[in-house]
Amino acid sequence: MRRTVTELRAQDAQAATPQAPIATPKKQSPPTVKPAPVAPPQTSAPATTVKPKTEVAAKPAPQPAKTTNKEAEEKARLEAAARKQAEEKRLEAAQTAKQPAPKAKVETVKADNKAAAEAAHQKAKEQATREVEQLNKSQAEALKQAQVKAKADMAAKKAEAEAAHQKAIDHARHEAEQQVKAQAEARKQVVTEASKQAEAKRLAADQKAREAAARKQAEEQAMKAAAAKKAFPALSAAALMDAPPAAVSAAKQQKLNDLLARYKADKLTPEQYHEERAKVLAEP
Repeated sequence: MRRTVTELRAQDAQAATPQAPIATPKKQSPPTVKPAPVAPPQTSAPATTVKPKTEVAAKPAPQPAKTTNKEAEEKARLEAAARKQAEEKRLEAAQTAKQPAPKAKVETVKADNKAAAEAAHQKAKEQATREVEQLNKSQAEALKQAQVKAKADMAAKKAEAEAAHQKAIDHARHEAEQQVKAQAEARKQVVTEASKQAEAKRLAADQKAREAAARKQAEEQAMKAAAAKKAFPALSAAALMDAPPAAVSAAKQQKLNDLLARYKADKLTPEQYHEERAKVLAEP
């Protein structure tokens, strides 16, 4: 969990506040404390009446006391209590010797608090440095990932734009080809139509020329026929039939009959009939 700058400053201020930890005083050699002399326990001895030597000597020796065991136990108890008291005094003296003077103790506490504050500050500073480094590392990683993603997005957009551009080029090329094809087809149709129209005009002109030539030929033939009629009047059928037959062979007679039939069918003019008839008669 990242800490903000305000939390780090609050931690530094808290670490700088002097506290009162129990400082470990420097070890000093405890002074040699001699145990106090233990007074021998006072035992309550049975009261004996001191009498003159003469009287004591005169009386028999006293019997041993019945309380010997009780006195030994009491003596041992008193000795143990004395030893315990001496040990407590020795320990108290040693503890007193270990503790520094009040001023030295305050200075030691201040020094310890300062050292603890400096250590806490250094620790917080190191923690903040680590967090800042971690934050910088995270930001650098995020920036790197963002750059990679942006690069990938840019490459994808570039590829997409290139694909769209290529598609547009292909579409434009296709449309141009279609347009050129349509124009070529239209030109072909125009040429074909023009060729048809030219051919139709040529045919019409040829037809007119043929008709004009036919009319002219008909007019010329009519003029020739008129001239022939004037030169050679038309023979009637009776005249042709009544014409004295000439001495001709059967073949010539057949040709003359055919020529007459053609004349009757208006396939020959009188002039042509006479020319052809003269040719047949002139044959040997």
